[in-house]
Amino acid sequence: MSIEKKVLEIVKNHEARIIEFRRDLHMHPETSFEEFRTTKRISEILTHHGIDHKMITPKGFTEPTGVVAEIKGGKPGKTVALRADIDALSMEDLKDVPYKSTYPGKMHACGHDAHTAVLMGAAVALAEIKDEIAGNIKFFFQPAEELVSGAPVLIENGCMEGVSNVFGMHVSPNLKTGQVGVIAGPVYAQASSLKVVFKGVGGHAAAPHVTKDAIIMASHFVTNVQTIVSRVVDPMVPAVVTFGKFSAGTRSNIIAHEAILEGSSRSFTVEGHDLIEETLRSYATHIAQMHGGSVEVEYKRGTPPVVNEEKSIELLRDVLTKNFGAESVAKGEVIMGAEDFSCYLAMAKGCFVNLGTGNEAKGTVVSPHHGMFDIDEDGLAFGSQIMCLYALGYLNQNEF
Repeated sequence: MSIEKKVLEIVKNHEARIIEFRRDLHMHPETSFEEFRTTKRISEILTHHGIDHKMITPKGFTEPTGVVAEIKGGKPGKTVALRADIDALSMEDLKDVPYKSTYPGKMHACGHDAHTAVLMGAAVALAEIKDEIAGNIKFFFQPAEELVSGAPVLIENGCMEGVSNVFGMHVSPNLKTGQVGVIAGPVYAQASSLKVVFKGVGGHAAAPHVTKDAIIMASHFVTNVQTIVSRVVDPMVPAVVTFGKFSAGTRSNIIAHEAILEGSSRSFTVEGHDLIEETLRSYATHIAQMHGGSVEVEYKRGTPPVVNEEKSIELLRDVLTKNFGAESVAKGEVIMGAEDFSCYLAMAKGCFVNLGTGNEAKGTVVSPHHGMFDIDEDGLAFGSQIMCLYALGYLNQNEF
């Protein structure tokens, strides 16, 4: 029996435990950099199966949040890494299910519990055949993806040493269970955080002529800044500029001396962000001057876009087709959200794809970050199998 068929069988034998682990995590969700129980549970299971690992304690913390594990094969070879994020969101679980969150105000509404269970299933299965593996496989159980800041923590702790390829997946209700969304090139955007502070001269609402109204400045800016996407950026280049927070004023009869806007911009290229920032600053400056005020603009670049490497995508497509048939390959999604998986891709080749968990009959077609979000658990073992086969496929070829 081939090593691929062996690992497929092993994962299937562990399916019930993979589902059980996912449900345990779903009932005990922990938000970014607070994944203390989750980290301990991961370590306990890895220890039980004899998998070498270390728990990661970020700077400034006293407890570990995150785990890096490694299986060293019985034969020499390269090193491939598989990644899952482990943090939850601050929101209520609205589902009526046996595994509903037991932590008020916290929920795995983005599928990170599934990612963690899928990766654990892969690690346990690969550990059983480690003597037949040519090379090494690392497993990243990463904290704080929701803050887009957990990947750098693992990298600072040496997780990428020796790694030449990295692979990850995100569950998607838009794809049917048994499908994987596969696409090369940009798939997640770079997101930058914005803060714009307009300053004027406050005063009584009955004497507006002696004031410089900061709310007027900010309002004109919010309206005009939308033309950056519609009139400045090339219409063939995806971009988004959003202001979601507007803070100003203290009373209805006082003209505000300050107005604060907070938002984000998203693009798939550095050039796109350069153009957005340059234009946004120009608009802000001219509007403030026009109304006799001043402005401060803070534009913080986020993690780079996730760009899937062509050969890694070809490898995955080949693995899927050979083992699960052409119907398992679906068109991948391009998302304007941010993903710190890009930090790993800045150091090695690899790809990040979508694992289908959508099933209308089971009601698992609700979008992430919603209180009714859930996944079709029939897709968990399938995800673990893909993780295994991608790692073995990469280690058994010499092209890249």
